[in-house]
Amino acid sequence: MNVNLSGSRPKVFVKTLAVTTLALLMVTSGLSCATSCPYGSFTSTLEVAFNKTTLDEASSILGVNVPAPAYLPKGLKIQEVYIDPDTEVCILISDEGIGEKKLETYTVYAGDTPYLTSQRYVFQCKMKLFVRWLDQGGVGLKIPGERVNIGGRTGVIRDHETLYALWWYWRPDPGEDGEFEMILFASKDIPKEELVKVAESVSLPPYLSLRSSWMR
Repeated sequence: MNVNLSGSRPKVFVKTLAVTTLALLMVTSGLSCATSCPYGSFTSTLEVAFNKTTLDEASSILGVNVPAPAYLPKGLKIQEVYIDPDTEVCILISDEGIGEKKLETYTVYAGDTPYLTSQRYVFQCKMKLFVRWLDQGGVGLKIPGERVNIGGRTGVIRDHETLYALWWYWRPDPGEDGEFEMILFASKDIPKEELVKVAESVSLPPYLSLRSSWMR
């Protein structure tokens, strides 16, 4: 069929085709974003005292195998691991690299009196997991919030302005006193049910499942 490009009707056809093409591009772009970034980020911080490491290196430093979640929401994965000079490990989780960390100086006040000035990094991520080893075990969760069941143990979800925080204890060996205090921070785009699934999946990575004698 011949199309007369000089008449008025073909101009309408061209305009319609352009609008349709634009609509398809917008839909395609939206689908791509929904696949690659299903959850929003939240603004997080990390004290400058933390040093970048790996899970196995952190285990060597602490003298105890550091656990990690075996399950993460769709599209998310562990991006970076940090350790504090004392007993705490921080695991940063997102769908892509964490990106730029801005250095910030802040002051803590006691009433109107400043008593501590320090520095921390500010960045965006989807989830952040703090892991702290307690030789004698925890004292129980005595904080307000929504009680949830995590593999037979109690966890507490606290609702903050821009994120959720799930607190719980995880004991790798029921026959020993030592256990981990875990705090999982997550974007509010991630359903609470997903936070519980992440917590229930916490385990020792396969390469750390058998502790060396010097770690006992």
